[in-house]
Amino acid sequence: MAMDITHSTSLAQALGTAKGRAVRTLPLMAPSVGLLFLWMIVPLVMTLYFSFQNYNLVDPTNNGFAGLENYTYLLTDPALWSALINTLVLLGSVLAITVGGGTLLAVLFNQPFFGRGVARVLVISPFFVMPTVAALMWKNLMMHPIYGVISGVLPADGFRRADRLLGMAALRAPDPAHRPAIHGS
Repeated sequence: MAMDITHSTSLAQALGTAKGRAVRTLPLMAPSVGLLFLWMIVPLVMTLYFSFQNYNLVDPTNNGFAGLENYTYLLTDPALWSALINTLVLLGSVLAITVGGGTLLAVLFNQPFFGRGVARVLVISPFFVMPTVAALMWKNLMMHPIYGVISGVLPADGFRRADRLLGMAALRAPDPAHRPAIHGS
């Protein structure tokens, strides 16, 4: 019996310590929990707000409060049910393939076989490569000073393309004094 009393006393002390720790850590966790809460709630509130608005992409001047018209249109649209069925079939098949395939791969890679460590590294390596590839895509495809998408958009705003890596301007607008003469026959 003494063991039970001692065990329950230490359990009560541990619970008291856990409660005290929770009270002490609450001010530290509150900002991040509040930010995550806003991160979820703001898009939800905006979605609800826009669902009651009338907005036409073809004619943006045709806007205003729609009330329940959008929901009435949605529920009476004959394409709704086929879209819901297609969505559910896609959702079910993706879940079955990913969960089933993931479980089968986990069981396979848990079995001892020659080269298991290399196989595990090859399976997990895309997760390490993706951030690097994304950074290189931004650097070389989007932000390249000559061939990048951003560089292609800037001249439309009056900026000129400049190769900052070489320190020299590239693809500048030609000087009007040095334009070649066009001779007609």
